[in-house]
Amino acid sequence: IGEDNNRHENQINTKRLAATLSGTYYAGDHVIKGGLDYLRNDVFNLYGRDLHGSYVFASLEDFADGNYDSYALRTPAPGFDVNDTAAALVYTQVSPFIQDTWQVNNNLSLTYGVRVNIPKADKAPVAAPGFEEAFGFRNDYKLGSDNKVVLPRVSFNYTFDSERYSQLRGGIGSFQSVPPFVWLANPYQNNGGVTALSYFENDPANAPFSPDPYNQNVPADGTPANQIDVIDPDFKLPTVWKASLGYDAELPWYGLIGTVEVQHIRDRDGAFYRALNIGEVQGTLADGRESYWCNLNGSTSSSNKNCGLNPAFSYNSTILSNTDKGSSTAVTFSLNKPLANGWYGNLSYTYTKAKEVGSNASSQAWSSYQFVSRLNPNEEIAGTASREIRNSIKASLGWEHAFFGDYKTSITAFYNGRDGLPYTWIMNGDVNGDRIFQDPAYIPLINDPMVSYGSATAAQIAAFHAFIDSDPYLASHRGQIAGRNEARLPWINQLDVSLQQELPGFFKEHKSIIRLDIYNFLNMLNKDWGVTEEIGGFDTRYFANLGRVNADGTYVYNIVNSSDSPTYQSLR
Repeated sequence: IGEDNNRHENQINTKRLAATLSGTYYAGDHVIKGGLDYLRNDVFNLYGRDLHGSYVFASLEDFADGNYDSYALRTPAPGFDVNDTAAALVYTQVSPFIQDTWQVNNNLSLTYGVRVNIPKADKAPVAAPGFEEAFGFRNDYKLGSDNKVVLPRVSFNYTFDSERYSQLRGGIGSFQSVPPFVWLANPYQNNGGVTALSYFENDPANAPFSPDPYNQNVPADGTPANQIDVIDPDFKLPTVWKASLGYDAELPWYGLIGTVEVQHIRDRDGAFYRALNIGEVQGTLADGRESYWCNLNGSTSSSNKNCGLNPAFSYNSTILSNTDKGSSTAVTFSLNKPLANGWYGNLSYTYTKAKEVGSNASSQAWSSYQFVSRLNPNEEIAGTASREIRNSIKASLGWEHAFFGDYKTSITAFYNGRDGLPYTWIMNGDVNGDRIFQDPAYIPLINDPMVSYGSATAAQIAAFHAFIDSDPYLASHRGQIAGRNEARLPWINQLDVSLQQELPGFFKEHKSIIRLDIYNFLNMLNKDWGVTEEIGGFDTRYFANLGRVNADGTYVYNIVNSSDSPTYQSLR
């Protein structure tokens, strides 16, 4: 009932100033360009999660009685107000650059240069008491010249002396996108309880339900959870190495242009979130993964998790650092038919292999960490990227003709066929006791000693194993833990059609256009065509519910719910 916990107070004010001073010098076969880019962002980012209290009730009757099941509150610390919980900072970046384009001869041209990005924040996050003693470094670190990145690059273009047009082109260099301001803001908002305190309560007697959003009750015996997000002092703004090589040639048939291109991207300094206070490893479970359970007694209570964490800071604290393990390689073959006799078209195939350590798909630091399916916490292992499209076929065909005057009628069709996105089979539950519900599932053998099924009947167990056998990935990985993003959604076909007609405009020599676009034209013809199956927009799929972890580290799977339907997640 009511808004969710992320929408209590949200305000973003940004003043952005960008300026460039550059000049070009011509010296024979050389064109030298140099200058300075300046960027300034004045940011106020208020994210008031749980600021007015978030309640969960088991029923409408409990809601009417104020008998909540859980209550979360994030409130300004004594002496601070709501605005003090926001990230308010000025970020600047100065970027000198120089580039030379050299026309070596009539066939070869070279472009080479270097750019330096020098960031600076006007102030640091507030210092959290006890943080340096707990973790060995300070949390009040701000970006400065030590975080600069040097970005060299070189490219070439060679045109062959041949009867038909052909060229070889390529380049290599280091590149950086726009700075990720929202990630840089997290340490200013989550500073270990200095400006804001977070509480979680299950007993209404300790903090009675309050319908007044501006008068929420602080739990009488509650201890605030001091979440803290920090930046590694050696952190570099995200950069990649990028290399490409392509060959274009006019073919001897119908004026076709053929292209082969290879592009490789590798993390130089990719963003990598780690859990700072997840606890200490207590042992291993039966399938070999690390355990953070305090006791393997079947209890799934939060008090039995994250054993060994520093109690002064919450388990969902993070550190933003770098990794160089992500990469992507794409190979494209294409044919292009330029316009002739009213027809034009294009056909291409791309094969992509992409790996990442983390998908970093959220603005919140903890969400960027926790929504990555990893076997053990803080593993810096590159797996299949969540947005990898392994095989892709694109085709377009267009026709145009002027039936009256020079007003053209155009019909265009665009086809996009591709592999579905990858996903991970996970358990619905916290397998290793780190309080993260994103654990890859162990796929049991038939009569596997590591998995039992609680109160499930023999028929229900047989149906569960029949489901495993029906899925090619699950069937081929029995006795193993599911790999990150190793399963894949079905192939997708989509055809879009566009109709366009030029008409006289309001003024002489002007034209107006009427256009009709039909997206997913195949689905309009047949509801079973052009269908995209998905898992609710996420890159994970539930395999079974976790009942408990036994004392010997084996598992109890709940494979049916209260309505006797299976707990594995179906595509939709």
